[in-house]
Amino acid sequence: MEGERRAERAVELLFVRLSVSGGCGRHSTRMDFESFEDRWEPLLGGQGPVGVFVTGLHAERREKLQAAVRDAFLCGRIDGRRSLAATAWAVRGIVC
Repeated sequence: MEGERRAERAVELLFVRLSVSGGCGRHSTRMDFESFEDRWEPLLGGQGPVGVFVTGLHAERREKLQAAVRDAFLCGRIDGRRSLAATAWAVRGIVC
């Protein structure tokens, strides 16, 4: 756990240094889903890198993954609309 915190802090410091020089940015987006199935179904069609991963799993492992993702998606509540946020950091630099 301590190692993870140090790594996160190092990334934050790098982000700050590169932000000052104009070499990085952050983008956030939200994705809205009507239900868990609305979230899960596109993955079964191999949509995106995660979908390719999901479709490459054996049925038993895919079912275990589906159950774990469902639990996380529902978060102890009944199924229904959810809005999930995602953030990506991008860094561009020149090595001298």
